[in-house]
Amino acid sequence: MTDSTSAMTEMRRLRDEFARRLMSNPDYRALVALDKAIAEVQGAPVEHALSALNVETGSPVLGRPTLHTMPSHANAAIAVLKRNGRPMPLSDLLPLVREEGAAVNGKDPEINLSSSLSRNDRLRSVRYKGRSCWWLKDRPYPGETAVVTVGYVSAGLKNNIIPDQAELGLTIRTFKPEIRKQILAAVARIVKAEAEAGGATREPLIEHYESTDAVYNEPALAQRLRGPLEAALGKENVMDGEPITGSEDYSYFIEQGVPSFYFGLGGAEPRAYAQAKEAGTHLPSNHSSLFAPDVDPALRTGIAAEVAVLRNLLQGSAEELRKSIGGK
Repeated sequence: MTDSTSAMTEMRRLRDEFARRLMSNPDYRALVALDKAIAEVQGAPVEHALSALNVETGSPVLGRPTLHTMPSHANAAIAVLKRNGRPMPLSDLLPLVREEGAAVNGKDPEINLSSSLSRNDRLRSVRYKGRSCWWLKDRPYPGETAVVTVGYVSAGLKNNIIPDQAELGLTIRTFKPEIRKQILAAVARIVKAEAEAGGATREPLIEHYESTDAVYNEPALAQRLRGPLEAALGKENVMDGEPITGSEDYSYFIEQGVPSFYFGLGGAEPRAYAQAKEAGTHLPSNHSSLFAPDVDPALRTGIAAEVAVLRNLLQGSAEELRKSIGGK
């Protein structure tokens, strides 16, 4: 037997002896029981050193103690949500949290779990697929749109010289300001962690040099102008579009409280559009170098639409217009 093995054996013997002495004290056994009960109700890690000992009665006094800890409700829920990758209602979350080792007891376990999660700053309550669910506060959930595009990567000036810096240009697109904050925070966290992992000698510099909010059409104004557009272009040619993640500085008007109506114009050549639709592909958009609209009919349609909208809006006074769309 080596010296290190002998030392470990002796330390374990001494530890067991001290545990036996402590557990022979009725007051200390009561303390252990109270700590375990509190942990089961709160789902929190046991703070008292020996309160987490699962004592197996191998002898009339005490057998060898084995260390046993349990995760908190929040830590268990976070592990479950990360693994499943979607928000979850309490009824689905509860059994999985218990499988993680967290004790969720009491008369109403779901209420106890909800109370614990609501006090944690890493979790949030969200509405997902018509149900009240729990999700991670620093992540968007499925259905919340977030797009991160790397527009360019730039590094170095010469093929045989290692550059001392590199630059990535990103575009982040979201519909909700709070989701944008989450994505910006995630980008900063990931970039800093990658730099540290790679042994960078200084923290990366992250600059936010331009930003626009989402464009939102005033519903009453959109409803008012639909009729004139249908009359000018044909009812079959006016349709509601799905939200898109294009950047548009027109949102500055909306930010200042200007009632707004922003509409898109289809400019594709009909035959090319039909072929792309049949093939399940998309034609290049106006931000592509391959964008090729059918110029003459697109211009004529755009002018007709603008004239129809303006003629409607210029009827009556500005006050009457504001009242017609619910303004003050």
